[in-house]
Amino acid sequence: MTHAPARAARRIDSPRARLALAVASLSCMASPLAPLSWIAGCAPPADVTPPIRVVPGAAARALWIGARGGPGAPAPPPPVAIARADGADVVLENEEVAFRFVRGRLVAAVDARRHADALAYLAPAIDGLEIAVDDAKPAAAAGGAATVVTTGRDARDPPTTVSARYTLHAGDRALLVEIDAARPAAPPSPEARPAAPPSPEALALIAAFDDARIVAPAPRDAGGAARAPFVGAIARRVSYALTTTEGDVGAAVSGRTIRVGEAALAPGDHARQAYVLVVGERGDSSSIVAELAKAAGEAVGAIAVDVVDARGQPVAPGDADRVALLGPSGDEVLAIAEDRGAFAGEAPAGAYDLAYVRAGARDAARAHIVVAAGARVRARLVVVDR
Repeated sequence: MTHAPARAARRIDSPRARLALAVASLSCMASPLAPLSWIAGCAPPADVTPPIRVVPGAAARALWIGARGGPGAPAPPPPVAIARADGADVVLENEEVAFRFVRGRLVAAVDARRHADALAYLAPAIDGLEIAVDDAKPAAAAGGAATVVTTGRDARDPPTTVSARYTLHAGDRALLVEIDAARPAAPPSPEARPAAPPSPEALALIAAFDDARIVAPAPRDAGGAARAPFVGAIARRVSYALTTTEGDVGAAVSGRTIRVGEAALAPGDHARQAYVLVVGERGDSSSIVAELAKAAGEAVGAIAVDVVDARGQPVAPGDADRVALLGPSGDEVLAIAEDRGAFAGEAPAGAYDLAYVRAGARDAARAHIVVAAGARVRARLVVVDR
């Protein structure tokens, strides 16, 4: 698997561009995995790490992995983020990902190398109904970023107005979504007796996916609701994570649809929300966790796994095969999916045992690795059960 040259982490001084993405220290496992142990579904303790001030787009590629051409090769051209009109549509893209807006509605979030997409749509909503978008405009932004700004309203009279700003930085796989909503004050009642106050409206962000499995690193209640550092969607060739800029999101899940936010908006209220949508490089959990770690300013390490049989011959992986990364308890905390016949990805620094999973069954063989930030580790995993 070829990785793009990583970009050194950078910070933008603009207060508007800085975001707080909390990295919860959910250490139910006493191991180097503790800061990200929520991926195993552990319950968080009372203490958390203070928020880390980062730019979602700048978090990025703190690691140069597989730089093309090797030492002495010409430096690659500087990365760029572009927002442009494409006929009646608007496209927001960089060299990693591309987002397409049709009539102001975000309907595609594509991995630029694999041309893989499983997003049906992502849009602000009032009381579960999408906002009717009146306009969508591309624009440049500070620090080499690009934005698309949409404006719209709901169907009530008088309507609640909603604008959404989508910001993408060069070299990043995280899209910042900022929603601004204003509900007009209730008109005075013409009757002598005051009318009952209108009920609050629920402002939320809705994301729907095609052929994807919805995952949340926390149990859902009977109604499908969960509160977790993120909620994700894993498809065959691409994955997604949706969180807030505080790294804590409440979500309601129904089928392949996720609804996050649910801020109450009473007459005369004005509300702002900020979310981050991360696009993973593959259809697995390690992709989105690695990107979330980068978005929190944490370095990751690269992993490559050679899966062979007892004779040392490469094992031809099936479509659903994966390499599981196990924590100290033996539970699967991350997974690396097969991609073009190989198993390679990134993970937060720490010690892991590796196991091969074929058709849902975990092989008995194990390999131990230690992932170091900014380094690459290669492992050989000999399959026992064929």
